[in-house]
Amino acid sequence: MIFSVLISVLLLGYFISNIRSTLNDETILPPLNFIKNLIDGFKFILIGFTYSIIGFVLVSMIFLTTFFIKIDTFTTSFDNVSLDSITELATIMIPTLIVTLIVLFLLFLVFSILFSRFAETNSFKNSLNIKKVFNDIKQIGWGKYIFTNCFLTNTWNFSRDYHVI
Repeated sequence: MIFSVLISVLLLGYFISNIRSTLNDETILPPLNFIKNLIDGFKFILIGFTYSIIGFVLVSMIFLTTFFIKIDTFTTSFDNVSLDSITELATIMIPTLIVTLIVLFLLFLVFSILFSRFAETNSFKNSLNIKKVFNDIKQIGWGKYIFTNCFLTNTWNFSRDYHVI
């Protein structure tokens, strides 16, 4: 298991090396550097984990706020829960779910730029600068960026999963 984790971390670090070489307009694959790739792989995980915590906190706050606003409907007695109270709770939870999905979608969009910023600057701190991340997306263009991240990524995943390619 430890071997598998180390290989995965090494591959994540190599992924960062590939991004770096692409940003430098290199056309050949970078050489595998075990130590540097392991360190970059651990940083990759740390960056992803940091933003995942932010996403988890935001989603938890959204759900808990909604839950505590409507919990009084269910605290009187679970035996007397009516269809109206369940319907009322559902009408509150559906917009909450939509807002949650929007937050998660924005986090998904930010992830690729985070890793690209890290590869470009080799700075953990700089990769987490959200203002610079959004400036990078703005420079690319929101439409192009969303299209590339959503459509092309999902097309590739669909092709790979269903053996089209």
